[in-house]
Amino acid sequence: MDLGSCYLGGNADAVEFCPHRPFRHVLAAATYTLQEQEQDRAGTISLFSVDARRGGRVPAAPAAAY
Repeated sequence: MDLGSCYLGGNADAVEFCPHRPFRHVLAAATYTLQEQEQDRAGTISLFSVDARRGGRVPAAPAAAY
């Protein structure tokens, strides 16, 4: 079953829906990129709004990215 896909430009770290009732449509996806020379990671968190009335499809682009 394919509910959608989105390229976020990093390695997947975590993907979770918010467990709180008024925000259960919010999907958070965290990614990171390894900075090998500095032995460090840089990451992002992308937030999606998933509408169950439209079959629960994940939008092609995040609603916000941090």
